[in-house]
Amino acid sequence: MKTFKPSRLTEWLLNNGFLNKDKKTVVKNQTVYTVTSTSSDIGIIEQEKTNSETGEIDKTIVLTKTAQEFIVENLESIMGLSEDIKAPNHDIVYPTSDMVGQRWTEEEQQRLICEFVNEKLTIEQIARLHQRKSGGIKSRLIKLELIEK
Repeated sequence: MKTFKPSRLTEWLLNNGFLNKDKKTVVKNQTVYTVTSTSSDIGIIEQEKTNSETGEIDKTIVLTKTAQEFIVENLESIMGLSEDIKAPNHDIVYPTSDMVGQRWTEEEQQRLICEFVNEKLTIEQIARLHQRKSGGIKSRLIKLELIEK
């Protein structure tokens, strides 16, 4: 039986085009992972987070529920037991979402705008990424005057 290590998952995500790996020189060389154009397809998103110690805004990679389920579905491939990669199931409809009924933060709203306007994601894709229902995404887009009623 093989041991599952986070580095194995990271390497698999890199090899399959779901993450990029860059070197960032600040004080020392640091490896930084960034999302790719296919990351959002499986539910991997990048969010800005405020560093509580420095107050700087850092980017962090988030594995949404959709990404976690995709990873579980592909554990055999990640562990090297299979070469097949199962496609993400975008037909899954979650009856409840973590963010349903929660207030929109300015940061989340900016992500929504970017995903809809720049990345041209569908309302359903955005709903999965934000863990909200499609109707909530549509309502927010109407409120932001990005779509009409």
